[in-house]
Amino acid sequence: MLAPLLAMTFAIYTFGGVEFVAVTSGESRSPGDVAKAVRITFGMLSLLYLGSIAVLVGVMPWNNAALSESPFVTVFRTVKIPGAGPLMNFVVLTAALSGANAALYVSSRMLFSMARTGWAPARLGHLNRKGSPDAAVLVSSFGIAVAVLLVTFVPGRAFEYILRGAFFGMMLSWIASLAAHISFRSRLTPAQADLLLFRSPLKRFGSVIGLTVVCLVILKGWYDSRINLMSALAYLIILNIAYFFFKAGQKSRPLVDPSRAGSST
Repeated sequence: MLAPLLAMTFAIYTFGGVEFVAVTSGESRSPGDVAKAVRITFGMLSLLYLGSIAVLVGVMPWNNAALSESPFVTVFRTVKIPGAGPLMNFVVLTAALSGANAALYVSSRMLFSMARTGWAPARLGHLNRKGSPDAAVLVSSFGIAVAVLLVTFVPGRAFEYILRGAFFGMMLSWIASLAAHISFRSRLTPAQADLLLFRSPLKRFGSVIGLTVVCLVILKGWYDSRINLMSALAYLIILNIAYFFFKAGQKSRPLVDPSRAGSST
């Protein structure tokens, strides 16, 4: 009965990326674009995740799944699609590169925006001659270097270390987005809520439920793994120190006009 809970960290991690809609909403051309992005995101998740699971359980009995190969490879082999292994490797690598590129974009743009508003080192808010925040991109690539070192020196547990180490960072962005939505909806009058282009049918209560579940998942991850717990403590300590450091600097440092920051915080 508890087996699904043991895999919770790995299962939730596969949904990493949905927070990009919230993070990049400040650069959207209009509220309508944000609503469209949300619909596309949930539509793609339903199609790719639920659709693929339906195909898997419809073609391959659950007790035939093996640890030696991907269940997708097994399904392709069952329906006699040649080159199933290389085909799935290509799909997985393409998806991984796409996810890495999106994460690098979001991280660098967020650092750039924070630097322009005084919440990160000013150097990260500089643009090169081509208009790219090269310093922010370089700092955002730090995780790639760490991953390479882990794969080199602890290949057997590199995947687990990377996944569990990054887990709380992803969850923290979910917590911030959900909490922001709860605060936003609580301040709206009924008339203002009716003017929203995209409204949750559960109003703010959907975010309350989501925030509660996310917090429970985090606590479960801390209970299961010291890596989850230690990385979370490191995140919280570093972020709080940085917050108080830059907050003190806000008093003596004029802020850049947010319209020039390239992103809204």
